[in-house]
Amino acid sequence: MTSREPYRAQRIGNLREHVTLLERVEESDGQGGTTVTWHEIGPIAARVEPLKGEERVIAGRLASPYDVAVHIRYRDDVRTGWRLVYRGETLDITSLRNLDERKRFLTIDCTGGA
Repeated sequence: MTSREPYRAQRIGNLREHVTLLERVEESDGQGGTTVTWHEIGPIAARVEPLKGEERVIAGRLASPYDVAVHIRYRDDVRTGWRLVYRGETLDITSLRNLDERKRFLTIDCTGGA
């Protein structure tokens, strides 16, 4: 027997927030290098769930990184390395999970504030 609760699927009514997906695009600068730009995919209905936050010293200064889980309708075009913008904060996408394995909802794990 496990102490973990079984997965409960999202309900569409829970997706009350709006996030903006940003796709990483690398373009040639014409001199052998590349320039990274962020292409806006558009606003997406989501449920944003704060997970944890902490304070630590990074490069000699105090930083407060935090983790967030963002739940959206399933999309197969989202990639790690992209970003989300939520309430003006930019979040880096670290992993993607299709928790119910039915391609109905996608959980996006993000990190911000670093």
